[in-house]
Amino acid sequence: MDVSPARPTLPDNDISLTVSARGSVATLEIRGEWDLADEPEFGARTREALASDCDHLVVDLRHAEFIDSTGLKQLLELEARSRQDGFRLWVVASPHETVRRVLRTTGVDRMLPLVDRPPDLPG
Repeated sequence: MDVSPARPTLPDNDISLTVSARGSVATLEIRGEWDLADEPEFGARTREALASDCDHLVVDLRHAEFIDSTGLKQLLELEARSRQDGFRLWVVASPHETVRRVLRTTGVDRMLPLVDRPPDLPG
């Protein structure tokens, strides 16, 4: 019998990146701890999301528990790419104080289109 877990099980200090698309909206959900080791995977999942020819890309950080400078750099690069390529970027803020503090103390929270919950966008 093939049984798939409802949510991925993450080892300590690991990350899960999931891409989904509905109409013109692609979502990249980040779960766990995002650090330097995850740079290639984030790049691959971002390319996958953008290959859906989306008008909106939602990066969902609600389940992100940690982010380092590499993650911040990748978010800022994605924001710049959205302006260059003409898609709308939305970053759903993490409720975890560790992530919120990193975004706030670096000033990145003022450079990204942060929202508290995913936007209600037409598909």
